Amino acid sequence: MDKDWTWKTLRVDLQARDYSIEERSSDWVRKFAGGRAFGAYHLFQEVPHDADPLGPENKLIFATGILTQSKLSGASRFSTLAKSPLTGGYGEAEAGGWWGPELVAAGFNAIIIENQADTPVYLWIHDGEVEIRDAQKLWGMTNEECYAEMRAELGKVRIAQIGPAGENLVRYAHIVNELHHVNGRTGMGAVMGSKKLKAIAVSGSATPRIANPELFGELRSWHNKYLLESFYGKYFREHGTASGLEYQNVMGGLPTHNFQQMTFTHASEISSEALEKTYLEGHGTCYGCVLRCKPLAKDEADKRVIPELGGPEYETLAALGSLCGVSDLAAIVRANALTNSYGLDSISLGASIAFAMDCFEASLLTKEDTGGLELTFGNATAMLTLIEDIAYRRGLGDLLAEGVKRAAQEIGPDADQFVFHVKGQEFPMHDPRGKISQALAFSVCPTGADHNTSPFDDMYAKKGVFLDNAAPLGILEPVAQDSLGPEKVRLYTYLHLERSLYNSLLLCQFVATPTTPLTITKLTEIVRAVTGWDMSEWEMMKVGERGITLARLFNVTHGIDKADDWLPDRMFQTIEIGPKMGKVVSPESLRGAIDLYYGMMGWDSEGVPTKAKLAELGLSELISI
Repeated sequence: MDKDWTWKTLRVDLQARDYSIEERSSDWVRKFAGGRAFGAYHLFQEVPHDADPLGPENKLIFATGILTQSKLSGASRFSTLAKSPLTGGYGEAEAGGWWGPELVAAGFNAIIIENQADTPVYLWIHDGEVEIRDAQKLWGMTNEECYAEMRAELGKVRIAQIGPAGENLVRYAHIVNELHHVNGRTGMGAVMGSKKLKAIAVSGSATPRIANPELFGELRSWHNKYLLESFYGKYFREHGTASGLEYQNVMGGLPTHNFQQMTFTHASEISSEALEKTYLEGHGTCYGCVLRCKPLAKDEADKRVIPELGGPEYETLAALGSLCGVSDLAAIVRANALTNSYGLDSISLGASIAFAMDCFEASLLTKEDTGGLELTFGNATAMLTLIEDIAYRRGLGDLLAEGVKRAAQEIGPDADQFVFHVKGQEFPMHDPRGKISQALAFSVCPTGADHNTSPFDDMYAKKGVFLDNAAPLGILEPVAQDSLGPEKVRLYTYLHLERSLYNSLLLCQFVATPTTPLTITKLTEIVRAVTGWDMSEWEMMKVGERGITLARLFNVTHGIDKADDWLPDRMFQTIEIGPKMGKVVSPESLRGAIDLYYGMMGWDSEGVPTKAKLAELGLSELISI
């Protein structure tokens, strides 16, 4: 790839129904790579600090990365970014599938959506051509209905879209492409709905740009060989993330009954083994990826459960299973299909329903509030009814569509004890009391509670392949599993900067370290082969740091501060039963870890990036903002 390689951004003004095309030089792209770093840079500069996340001043960004169309396994992802309607701060969500590579093939690396349309529209982008088309007949359709209608009109195109939940501004609505690859968290579907943008269809014929095809081919083959032949690759391809449910339960880390318990008596009934024996139709994949880990479910007795809508991953099995006390696997599989049909983040959805169940059992909600539903833990019928009510904002569903933080504020102070969120984003299905680095991760993550910012403690607690794969980062010795001391903070900081790099390159965590030998060293070789740039591991890690720092800057200027980097009170109370009985997060240890993390990141004592850090990252132009 020569030095005049450029990055094309399509900027669309929905109110004016017009667009423009912007180009960035290869030097600029080398600095940001795409995804998180690209999106956070634009959000920080362009979204006013007092902008309503669901108002016209918010921007919605779709961004690919420099590897997106390369056909490297796991590199087909794209980011969606905006001010989050769930947290009021930095919002970001990635998705795999085929849409991202097709956008690049259509001639663009990113899209920035501005303002709001007066009536529903969709974008049709094909080989550099852009059309803003009327979508009034599509508005109100479920995702599968809309997908079928658009495919009938446009042919075999790739479509990123929202369902009724996005249209109805559910604050944790998601964006889906190919009906089961989702930008799940932080409410990006609600932002898309606020702009009355139903879908973006893309099609193109541009081929991948590879500077050194021979070297890239060798590296890609080496990577694929590991994914196809290793124990990890074979196991993950067969069982996917769903296998984590049984492991979490045995280890005492499976959130149950809204984090009241950490083991579920009926875990075997909703396990990956049970799923594979009943409703699993097969596995799908993403563009160019040999791992093929996406579950596809089918229920002959339920016409809503079709393979096109995917199948439940671990987070969904737990959030709509054990967290709600539901042991009916058919109901969970149906619930998963409904999340992709209506366009709902299954994590925040399950957390919101489990919260309501806790409130009902504590008599903070009555049957009058629930529309007659017996909203007890384990009631699968009530859960399924609420999913639809939330998507269409009916009855109690209208309140729960706001997320647990706002719902608790409406119900009253007694409901606070049942709320598990950071910055307004609901906990994923991991308890920081049993995975102590997640206490730090949940607290400081710019999007709110997120389990994907760093691998888990047990991977680095002893010598082995995981630790070996971290050696290029200078992580050479095991770190005590239950520690929140300086060694753990250093471990987390380095690993989450690497994960931040993944979110700019748009690389799936399941094809890289710690579970594969695709280390920062090997990844740098791949980037060199694709781009022709003589990048170093240092430069690559700075891309990740740039992304995190820009996201932090956005939060600081939008009213999110040090006080928001904290966990709910329940996390400072011991787990009372199960294998992790007695585990707890020490508030003193957590405060010390957060302060040390700020220092390691070059932020001041309030968590604000310093002028020196901005200058060091090549972001001097932002110092005066």
